[in-house]
Amino acid sequence: MKEPLVTIAVPAYNAGKTIGAMIESVLAQTYTNWELLIVDDGSSDNTAEVVRSFSDSRIRLVCDGKNRKIAPRLNQLIDEAKGEFFARMDADDRMLPDRVERQLEYLIAHPEVDVVGGGAIVVDEGGNVLGGRNIVSEATTVSSFIHPTVTGKIEWFRKWHYDEHFNGCEDSELWRRAKRQSTFRLLPGAVIYYKDSLSFNLKQYLFRQKQGARVALFGRGISLRERGKLFFGVVLRGVIAVGVVCLGLSSAWVKRRNRPIKTK
Repeated sequence: MKEPLVTIAVPAYNAGKTIGAMIESVLAQTYTNWELLIVDDGSSDNTAEVVRSFSDSRIRLVCDGKNRKIAPRLNQLIDEAKGEFFARMDADDRMLPDRVERQLEYLIAHPEVDVVGGGAIVVDEGGNVLGGRNIVSEATTVSSFIHPTVTGKIEWFRKWHYDEHFNGCEDSELWRRAKRQSTFRLLPGAVIYYKDSLSFNLKQYLFRQKQGARVALFGRGISLRERGKLFFGVVLRGVIAVGVVCLGLSSAWVKRRNRPIKTK
């Protein structure tokens, strides 16, 4: 068998209810020379059993029974990938059918580009479309991405890796650390269906802001000015979020995150 051109990399934890749909969206890709590498992070549900129910030889499951969290698992995926390109995916999202083909075509045609991302069609638990994020009309230079939309050169990911000290905000730390020596592009349109909730989880939101503050204070390769701007931003967003909840405006806060889009 020939080596895959791209490794689709998925860390999974207790994803038994969603991972089957994710795998089906990979199997439906218009581009077919891929491997789907899934690392089970010590799930206590039937995640591994669902993965094993698919007989396609391009699907590879790594399951060691340990719970190491996402950043170490992402680095494991990078180290074990067989492809020349590395495509991130989450176990509870789904790919649009041409996601892999479009991103690979762009990377091959633009060898100066290290990582590309795309937009996301945001859906609720029932699959209803809530709106879109990061959807642009033409390719543009960016400094960060929606994490499960990215595809890049495996050599780039192996050069930079994720910093495991920033577990939970490992992606934003990586983009900030690497951006001055990298070329990032955002491609037009959406590449995934991204699952999100209609309810606003203040505790989870504040945790993410806390993680952002950690990046601002301790992240590598960040200028003093950028540290101050980032730290002020996360503090301000946290204060606003608390105010929104106190004023009973959570629904409006959630809706503003997603822009209206036209879907076929």
